[in-house]
Amino acid sequence: MATHFTFSDGSRHPGFVTPTYSDEGFKIGHLGDLSPNVFTDSEQRFLLWFGMSNEYEAIAKFYDAFGKTKAEVFPIRFETLPGLTTELAWGEIPW
Repeated sequence: MATHFTFSDGSRHPGFVTPTYSDEGFKIGHLGDLSPNVFTDSEQRFLLWFGMSNEYEAIAKFYDAFGKTKAEVFPIRFETLPGLTTELAWGEIPW
């Protein structure tokens, strides 16, 4: 689902969230059911769950790509574009 991400410094970035799929279909009950992805201005994509790769390297690349510090990024608020879902359509990534 197309999503707007707002970093703690107020900057906004496009992206998307993908709900997880189970035997019961797509499920969006809480933040852990989503895979949030955000784009830089140069359209480089980052999955915000860094544990899937070398965590320190992935986080360093993320901050470098956006030219921001942890304090300028987190917490990240997100909101899906209107009309795309009746489930969880907003949230905050605290880190």
